[in-house]
Amino acid sequence: ECGGRADAVANAVLAGVLGSTTVVTGKGIGDAVATAIPLRMLRAVMPLLALVPTHLYVLNRGMGRHSSVVFVPLQVAAGLLANIFSGFLLYGESPESPSCFSLGALLLIGGVLGLAAASVGVGAAGAPPGPAKLVRTLSAAERGADSR
Repeated sequence: ECGGRADAVANAVLAGVLGSTTVVTGKGIGDAVATAIPLRMLRAVMPLLALVPTHLYVLNRGMGRHSSVVFVPLQVAAGLLANIFSGFLLYGESPESPSCFSLGALLLIGGVLGLAAASVGVGAAGAPPGPAKLVRTLSAAERGADSR
């Protein structure tokens, strides 16, 4: 298996952050289209030319190297947290109940990290048995049976 626990988490976090960046870029495109200024619309679309292929590469690489049972929840959680923090930083959003929000964020982070710790690196003891060896049997023609 390529990479370990840290590699799975790093790939998933990068994929989540890139996904969040794509969402923020989409909001910028929407704002630019509302102005009907062609140059502004073009400038808003330009970051997607780098973001989309990079995001797809990171997603494909992460899914290819790590179990989707681990990678997908980590990536979704990272994307959700990145969206929340971009809302704080860029748009001045804040939770109505900081204590409940903090508890929810800690549960989210703890849950996916616990999943990663439990699932990544599961060895022969926790893995399902592999396929059985193929056993060749004689065909009807080889046994001399009549095939009519």
